[in-house]
Amino acid sequence: MADSIYVASIPDGYAAVLGYAGGHWPTCAALRKRFPAAHVLCLAVSADADAEGLDVERYDATPAQAPGWVRRQLRRGVWRPVIYTSASQARVVLATLAGAGITRSQVRLLSAHYAGRHICAPATCGYPAADGTQWTDAAPGANGSRVDESLLHDGFFGGDDMAISADDLKAIAKAVLDTDGLIQAPDYWAKANPGKDPHWSLHSCVQYLMARAHHTEVSADAAKAALADLPAGGADAGVIADAVLAKLGAGLAAEVVAELGKRLAGTA
Repeated sequence: MADSIYVASIPDGYAAVLGYAGGHWPTCAALRKRFPAAHVLCLAVSADADAEGLDVERYDATPAQAPGWVRRQLRRGVWRPVIYTSASQARVVLATLAGAGITRSQVRLLSAHYAGRHICAPATCGYPAADGTQWTDAAPGANGSRVDESLLHDGFFGGDDMAISADDLKAIAKAVLDTDGLIQAPDYWAKANPGKDPHWSLHSCVQYLMARAHHTEVSADAAKAALADLPAGGADAGVIADAVLAKLGAGLAAEVVAELGKRLAGTA
């Protein structure tokens, strides 16, 4: 992904480009026009502006402003709003979000760390794991110019279907017990969709937990395929409970699978 305050400096060929929604260099509209086939990541430079991402650095938004901004974007339906910040400030930003009840899987972290081509992670550079890293400000641009360049994980903008292995399913079973209890949807989702049922079906829970575990999008079809041998809607709760237990292990609480049985059968 390339970015520059000068749209003309960004060369052709990038699958994604980064621009700004406001400030001194509002480039998003021009980038969408010039690169219609590319992903355009649009950053707000102040916390009172709405966009897909927020620039958290000196003279722009502060870490303390990030939680409120993230919650607002989630209410708007933005998928995993992006926080752009320096690698050295990433821990502070993530801790501030966590302190406000915002989990790591609810956001994408785009770090800035000019230390060679890499994506930040404890094993690569010692900083918190990012979803992408702006690793240079000297990538070749158009007409001899230089542009910023970021390396992104697959799935930064969504991604393809992901196979779910037996080990993944064991991890899901543990995550079910340790995190959301499988039934109740995250609070932000319920607030963002006040007319929606605050509960999820089994495949939706698997989809959500897999996305959390892998820090990337998991399609609904992939989650359904992984659980394709579960009984179709209409089976009684006991049969569904047996199938779920066979898939995910006996650690699931009986009341949880009973509730899932009613949801999948359409009786709740």
